[in-house]
Amino acid sequence: MDDIAKARAKLASLTEKQRAVLDLLIQHKSSKEIARTLDISPYTVDQRLGGARLKLGAASRGEVARAYAALLSICDESAYGFPYVEPDAVSDEGLPQAESLEPTYTFSDAVTLQYRAPWEATTEPAFGLEAFDNRFGKSGRVIAILGLAAVLALTLLALVSMAKTLSEMV
Repeated sequence: MDDIAKARAKLASLTEKQRAVLDLLIQHKSSKEIARTLDISPYTVDQRLGGARLKLGAASRGEVARAYAALLSICDESAYGFPYVEPDAVSDEGLPQAESLEPTYTFSDAVTLQYRAPWEATTEPAFGLEAFDNRFGKSGRVIAILGLAAVLALTLLALVSMAKTLSEMV
């Protein structure tokens, strides 16, 4: 037997489900991605790859992908299901023929998007403690925080003294 016949025999030994997994494997998909695509579990993907590894005589996942890709190239097959482009779909110059030169659709409401880098200054007014950064710098922000803490402490002391006074009245 010649090489092409051996390659065709090896390809024929693979099941359709194993070939579907191998087709996605040579597209550099992970087991999880293959499982999602084929709607099976990742464990099933690994089982099918294991069977294909035995049939192709490969020791690893990478080897089985390379062996399968080599078999496909020897047999002039494609993992995508079409080994060539139909001759009538290509013009004499080798370019696909256009149906018409008129655009199919246009975007009438398209606007230019402007991207602003995160580190660029914004023109929006600052709110809260960030307003102190613009006017007084970081030290102004620290002073504002300390002032707010003092007001909170005084409010707490006032509430405690009112509670003490009310408890003495009763």
